[in-house]
Amino acid sequence: MAALACAVQARPALGAPFFARSVLQRPGSFLTAHVLHRGSKLRPAQQHDQQRRQPQRAAAAAPAAAAVFDVATLLVLPFYVLMVAAPRARLTQCMFNGQALFAVAAALYALLLVLWQPLPALADVAAAAARGVAAAAGAGSPAAALRLAQPSMPAFAALFARPEVTALAWVHLVLLDLVQARWVWKDGRRYGIPTAHSAVLCFMVGPLGLLCHLITKAALGWWRRRGAGRDGEYVMYRF
Repeated sequence: MAALACAVQARPALGAPFFARSVLQRPGSFLTAHVLHRGSKLRPAQQHDQQRRQPQRAAAAAPAAAAVFDVATLLVLPFYVLMVAAPRARLTQCMFNGQALFAVAAALYALLLVLWQPLPALADVAAAAARGVAAAAGAGSPAAALRLAQPSMPAFAALFARPEVTALAWVHLVLLDLVQARWVWKDGRRYGIPTAHSAVLCFMVGPLGLLCHLITKAALGWWRRRGAGRDGEYVMYRF
């Protein structure tokens, strides 16, 4: 402390600010070490604060995500009811022959992406994979680089811990299933194939609905080649 007082008295014109800067700029000074020590404490504290806020943000987003999940499920139900109960009705044709329905659905999905911003989390997964690939390639291991370049299931599974990501994935799947059901309905209308059973499967297990439609189409095509009568053909194909 006496040395500090002497130093201040030796620099009366320069003042305390210059003295503080000169002391802090000395690599071995006590104050420099103290400030660096305090700075090293701030970053983990800030990280802890961010980690503490993440569950709070997730809890706040959970009700909205649950609402989107339920609304998406309820909104697509009428379209499946139309495909199953009235596949030849004018309303069904107006709904599925145009593009407005899917354009609006895609716009709403894009809006949810902007509001919830799950893409930074996906970017973190991609960045981690890129770093792994670069490290493996630098080590001269192409096989390891190729393995690291593939999507990691645990990394993507961790993303679904966020309720908004789960809701977005559900909306994604619901829209894809509806697009698939629409194709099944239009193909059935084109070739006179019953599609009600396939549309029901498309609602929850889209690939099975598509497979069911293809099997139905092949079976009825085989029946047609056998030379079924005109009346029987009408009953089978216009059901």
